[in-house]
Amino acid sequence: MRNHLKRQCLFFLCTFFLVSAFAQTEKQVFGTISKEDLASKASTIDKNAEAEVLYENYEVVIEIFSGRLQISIKSHTRIKVYNENGLDEANIKIPYLTRNGAEAIYKLEAQTYNLDASGNMTVSKMDKKSVYNKRITNRISHQIFSLPEVKAGSIIEYTYVIKRHSLYIDDWSFQRSIPVRYSNYNLEYPAEFSFSHIVRATLPVEIKDNKGTYSISKSYTMRNVPALKDEPFISCDDDYLQQVQFKLNGYFSPTQTINFSKTWLEVVKDMMSDADFGQQLSKKIQNTDELTALLAPLKSSTAKMTAIHNYVRTKMTWDENSSIWTSDGVKQAWSDKKGNSSEMNLIMINLLKNAGLNANPLLVSTRNNGKINTLYPNLDQFNTVMTLVTIDSNYFILDAVDKITPSHLIPEGVMFTEGLTINQVNTIMTEKDFSWVNIWSGKQKYYRVINMSAEMNDEGKIQGEAFIINSEYARLASLRTMKEDKAQGNEELTRKHIGLKLSEFSIKNQEKDSLDLEQKFKFEIPANETGDYRYFSINMFSGMEKNPFIADERSSDITYGVNQKYSLRGIFTIPAGYSFEELPKDIRMVMPDKSITMTRYMQATGNKISYSVVVEFNQPVYAVEDYPEFKEFYKKMVEMLEEQIVIKKTKP
Repeated sequence: MRNHLKRQCLFFLCTFFLVSAFAQTEKQVFGTISKEDLASKASTIDKNAEAEVLYENYEVVIEIFSGRLQISIKSHTRIKVYNENGLDEANIKIPYLTRNGAEAIYKLEAQTYNLDASGNMTVSKMDKKSVYNKRITNRISHQIFSLPEVKAGSIIEYTYVIKRHSLYIDDWSFQRSIPVRYSNYNLEYPAEFSFSHIVRATLPVEIKDNKGTYSISKSYTMRNVPALKDEPFISCDDDYLQQVQFKLNGYFSPTQTINFSKTWLEVVKDMMSDADFGQQLSKKIQNTDELTALLAPLKSSTAKMTAIHNYVRTKMTWDENSSIWTSDGVKQAWSDKKGNSSEMNLIMINLLKNAGLNANPLLVSTRNNGKINTLYPNLDQFNTVMTLVTIDSNYFILDAVDKITPSHLIPEGVMFTEGLTINQVNTIMTEKDFSWVNIWSGKQKYYRVINMSAEMNDEGKIQGEAFIINSEYARLASLRTMKEDKAQGNEELTRKHIGLKLSEFSIKNQEKDSLDLEQKFKFEIPANETGDYRYFSINMFSGMEKNPFIADERSSDITYGVNQKYSLRGIFTIPAGYSFEELPKDIRMVMPDKSITMTRYMQATGNKISYSVVVEFNQPVYAVEDYPEFKEFYKKMVEMLEEQIVIKKTKP
């Protein structure tokens, strides 16, 4: 379900097409289902699609009655489910604003259409008793429901009306993770208002603009929109969706002029005076004697910062909600030892300040939420709060929600992004009291070292021991995998190599975030054999055994988020009676801009071969425009990594 409250990113520039000759808006009536659509077995846009949006219409009408503003929104969606993988489309969440009764949902109708054994259409209406509301924060709730009798071949349809009492206009995404046959957004408003729009699309958009004496209407339509591709290492779907975005400029009448365009200073001032943010920064956190005793013997500011960071994230539980706004306030959250991301980080900021440290809130948009446009002053661009601590000339970014990222490491979700920090906690703000932070450190990287020692026996089995050192972000990635499933790490390794068996698996430094995570295990794998020849690869356990970049075209940047370094080192011993036929050559591959390098050195002495391979990615993001060059380099690199070492039998 489309989240009509979710900010759409304005930062990305792209080519767009505006169609000046427009087709009539194909408005459809709820309940009028085409039997052809109901009987269809596959999407005409993508025959492999699990589901397809047949029709989507979103109408926003702004009216003024007796000097009072009213916004009415009518949404109508119709989706065809083609197979079992599309059943989740029947689980709907409608977000709406709840603070001060800002929005309310009315006239909700939902039903499912199927064909019976005789080929007749059946209709299953949703029981409205099954609809429930879930509070997300004290500002946002979801109305949640599931449509009945949904199976492969069903069409689901739902419509609702939202009454809104605050003035803002939704951005609109024409594209989803499934194909969209028809998507239309209509906006109608009094002529005294001024809106501007930005179309961010690479496909044709039909735009209709009708100016009347008292009102203006705009219509935006896209047809036969393919699903957004599921591409490896995409940062955020919203950064690449086909969409239109709106900005309310002002109200201009003969008797009154109101400019709605705000500066960042005005936005920050409003936030600092808000009871759900700024006022929470002056609250005193009670019952912290345990922390006071913990800090007493510590001398350095860094040690105190680390202790407070660990204390808060150990004592508190995250309620799974990310927000820049507190929900129940920091005092209640501390009492409950549970809160959202804003509450937990504002509590930590209070405790850091009480300890004499320079700590301030940092508004961020995590990578999976989308890029920030610093030229567009709007708090909806941010999805959470983190903590910025400055010690001497160094800064640290902490997140009380993140249980495993150490204090010295930038949280991976915001690495290579921008954040807005508020330097003074007061309502009398100036331009000097807030600033933009470039969240980046080229020294912090994903670093994985794979050391191997192995020997091939007479039967052609390779037996050995691997010692893997995971540093910084590689450490975090391994910990997350282990947390999800303790056995998953082993399964991931064995899945990539046929016949691989692991044993005596041990892990060291799981609880010591200042140390590298060390993994050690023994392995056994058969060598490939053809006649008198045996061959094997040294590229094991690196994570680069397969090439994920095989698509001819790509629509998104390749986003790693951090710089990376992989080091493979080891010694292989071959059995007596065999000799090395030909060793892979020593090489050095470098991208023209030096953003990726690979070096390989090998040396054979008697029946042993020693090797060293180093691969470095020196950029966190590779632009989609450079994909052809990146793809070709990556292909050659994987081929080199997978190049086989061949040995030949010399004695019977």
